[in-house]
Amino acid sequence: MNYPIPFHPSWEVYDSTKIQEYLDCPRLFFYKRILGWARETPIHNDLQFGKAWHKAKEFLYKLGFSDKAIQIAFYEGFLPTYREVFPEATDDLFSPKTPDNALLALSAYTVYPANARDFDLFDVIETELAGVVPIDSETDIVYKIDLLFRRKDDGKYGVLEHKSKKGSFSRSWTDQWDQSVQIGTYNHALNTMIGNADLSNVEGVTVNGSAFLKTKFDFERVTIHKTRDMLYEYLWQVREYIDRIRLDVESLSECSDKDRIMYAFPKNPQSCTKYYGCEMANFCAAWPNPLQRCQEPPFGYVIDFWDPLAAEAPTKRVDLELKEY
Repeated sequence: MNYPIPFHPSWEVYDSTKIQEYLDCPRLFFYKRILGWARETPIHNDLQFGKAWHKAKEFLYKLGFSDKAIQIAFYEGFLPTYREVFPEATDDLFSPKTPDNALLALSAYTVYPANARDFDLFDVIETELAGVVPIDSETDIVYKIDLLFRRKDDGKYGVLEHKSKKGSFSRSWTDQWDQSVQIGTYNHALNTMIGNADLSNVEGVTVNGSAFLKTKFDFERVTIHKTRDMLYEYLWQVREYIDRIRLDVESLSECSDKDRIMYAFPKNPQSCTKYYGCEMANFCAAWPNPLQRCQEPPFGYVIDFWDPLAAEAPTKRVDLELKEY
C-alpha cells in the first residue's frame, strides 16, 4: 500500500501495551506507534522505575532473599537501570518512588509474610522470558514472563508478574487484572509453553504488586487463572483488536495531507485525562489532520519506534507455536 507517511516494520508488531493504547485512544496510538513520537525527556518516572524494579527482582529470585542478594539486586540491578534515565539530582522530585526507598522496599519485600516463603513453596524455573506466541496462523503477539515457577506441592506451573505502584492498593487495582489484555497474553503464553490438554498443570498468572507509600511499603498478590473457554475468548478478542488496528492502517493509505481531517485512527475523547493526562492532547486539540504537521516530531519529542522485545530486554527468548483451545 501507499501511505502518506513512511511505512515502519514496527506497525506489524503487536504486544499488549500497543493493543491497550489503541483501545484507550486510536489517535494516541497513531502518534506513538505509527509516527513513533516519544517525549525526549520523560516527565514521570513510573515506567523507568518499574523497569528497574523488574531488574532488581530478577537478581533477587536468582540469588535468594539474603542480605547480600538484596544489595546485589539494588546496586547491580535497580540502580544502573534507573540511572539510565534519571540522575541523582531528580530523586526528590519523585518521592516515594526513589532509589533510596527501592532499597528499603527490597528488604521489606523479602520478609513480608506472603513473599518470604517463596523459595519454600516453589522452584524458580526461569526469569525474564520473552518471545512471540501465535494467536492464529498468521498473527503473533509478543509476550513477557517475569518469573516462571513450579509449585513443590502439586507440580503446577505459574507466572509471577511484578508490578510497582505509588500509593495504597485499591479495589480498582485488584480488579483491573481479570480482563487485562496483558495478563490474558501471559496466561496464553504460559499455557502454550507448559499447559496440558485440560490445563490441570497450570496455576495461572499472579500479579505481584509492590506499593510505595510515604512512610511504608505494602505488597499484594492477585492470581488470574483462565479456563480453556476463557483463553478461547481472549484469542477472539485480541484478533478483533488487531483487526481494528489493521483496518485503521489500511484506511491511512487512503488519507492525505490535503484532506480537511484525518479519517483514520479516530479520537477517543474519554481518554484525554487518564493517568497524568494524555501527552498528545494538545496535538489533538490543534490539528484536525495531523498529516499536515507530521513531517518531523514537535519540539521536545523524538522518533522512537516501540520494539517490545528490545524494551523488555529478556534474559532468554522463547518463540512459541500455535495452540488450539
